Amino acid sequence: MEEISVSNILLVFLIAGAFWTLWPFAGAILLGIYTAFCLYQLRDFVSVKVGNKVLTDSIIFLMLLGFVIFFGYGITTSLPAITSNIDSFFSSLSGSASFLIDIFNLPASFSTSISSIMEELSSSIRSGVVSQFRTFPSVGVNLFIYFVTSSYFYFEGAQIKERVDGFLESVTEKEPLIKGLSEDVERLFSEVYFVLTVKAIAAFIVSSISLYLLGVDFWWGWAALVGVFAFLPILRAFLVYVPLGLYYYFADRYMVAALVLAYGVLGVSYLSEYRVENFLVQNRSYREHSLILLLGFVAGGLSLGLKGFLLGPVLLVVTKNYLLNTYSSD
Repeated sequence: MEEISVSNILLVFLIAGAFWTLWPFAGAILLGIYTAFCLYQLRDFVSVKVGNKVLTDSIIFLMLLGFVIFFGYGITTSLPAITSNIDSFFSSLSGSASFLIDIFNLPASFSTSISSIMEELSSSIRSGVVSQFRTFPSVGVNLFIYFVTSSYFYFEGAQIKERVDGFLESVTEKEPLIKGLSEDVERLFSEVYFVLTVKAIAAFIVSSISLYLLGVDFWWGWAALVGVFAFLPILRAFLVYVPLGLYYYFADRYMVAALVLAYGVLGVSYLSEYRVENFLVQNRSYREHSLILLLGFVAGGLSLGLKGFLLGPVLLVVTKNYLLNTYSSD
């Protein structure tokens, strides 16, 4: 009995030490694991087209390597452009909000508050971007950890899943509630996170092409914002492109305004959000309340950054299901 107690205490210390060591890189590790999961889903689709497992894995690995190189190169070379365009981006965003305020005849104090908030956001984000990427070794280490984690979990994911399933099966024989919670986590990633990710990527690509061709200032910032709003539940991409279209309309650029709205409705809302989402969810039965997911993403991201953004909905969903299952069992 004493030996078991000492082993448990040692195990707790080892786990706590591992978490403490890896915590600074937890965001990169979690994002790498999730990227590997998405790539694993993509492999089934690519293998059908290619018909060769080795060639499929090589294509996906080169895609991942190209993304990491492109992202790292883009960040290091575009940092001055990013910081210089942040102010203009928030200025146009503030202008769009001001036009909406004028349309709905809202009080002038409300418009002043919006402008103040936009200025504070611009200043804080600009300083945050500069401070974040000023320490390039830290960015490089996180990018390297992300790449290694994604590659490892992609190629070894099947073996790791078998071991985890075996461990959970041995545990759930005594604790059936844990089995239900683990299934909730797995289905949350495969049937909710994956759908949101594909939808956001599609919205980002479509909006990037259209806004670039239209010559919209800071087009990739607006496209990234469209992708974020397309990813978050309840919120939709029209909350971005409608104010942007109104901004160009009141700036007397009527053709650009009309095309922004047209591309937004047809390309982003209909094609990227509606059609892609319907295609992906047709064989998925798992549903979770959108408000819980939104609160998890926003609250988790604001409190713990990237790692909180990924884990926030998981913690809320698992906690909710645990309380419901416990209450119903009683």
